[in-house]
Amino acid sequence: MSDVTKIVSDNALDKEFENTNFGVADQRELVKWCLMKTIGGFSDGYTITCICQDLKLLSKTRNITKKGGRYLWAAFYSSYEAADI
Repeated sequence: MSDVTKIVSDNALDKEFENTNFGVADQRELVKWCLMKTIGGFSDGYTITCICQDLKLLSKTRNITKKGGRYLWAAFYSSYEAADI
């Protein structure tokens, strides 16, 4: 189990993405980039923003939460480790 699944479980992610249509896109990648755009001062789509808010990764005022920061750190750190740089 990776660090990101400790922060947001697969079941919670599947429940939030139920009845959405993001095609074949990886759900965790969508969440990761929504948080990254938020930190950069950009906005993302309504649906993915609501999903991140429901997962408590973003506040209702669209600021990243402590949990969201931990998720983002774990997501990028695990992809850095996977790249074996």
